[in-house]
Amino acid sequence: TWKAMIRLREDGLVRSIGVSNFTAAHLERLERETGVLPSVNQIEMHPLLPQEELRAVHAAKGIVTESWSPLARGREVLEDPSIVAIADDHGVTPGQVVLRWHTQLSAVPIPKSADP
Repeated sequence: TWKAMIRLREDGLVRSIGVSNFTAAHLERLERETGVLPSVNQIEMHPLLPQEELRAVHAAKGIVTESWSPLARGREVLEDPSIVAIADDHGVTPGQVVLRWHTQLSAVPIPKSADP
């Protein structure tokens, strides 16, 4: 539970606690019920799904945005004409352009995430 994670942090067993795929409503509920917000929220984010509103909530509340599937699972983003043109103009790959997009938005891209 979230309260158990809070106790782990309070007991010094973990430094940070985070969540995955939480919406703004989920974050508001955590804050309302416990007064504690996560340090990070891992969400699907890429140029085709920029998550502007949720990123704004994260920024306002001091939550780090961690992007899973930052390359949108491949071709659709990496073959986007605008991204390819930017890559060509700068002598880099489309993947590098997309990863730079994430970092310029202060998001932490995670190229691969899986359950153990």
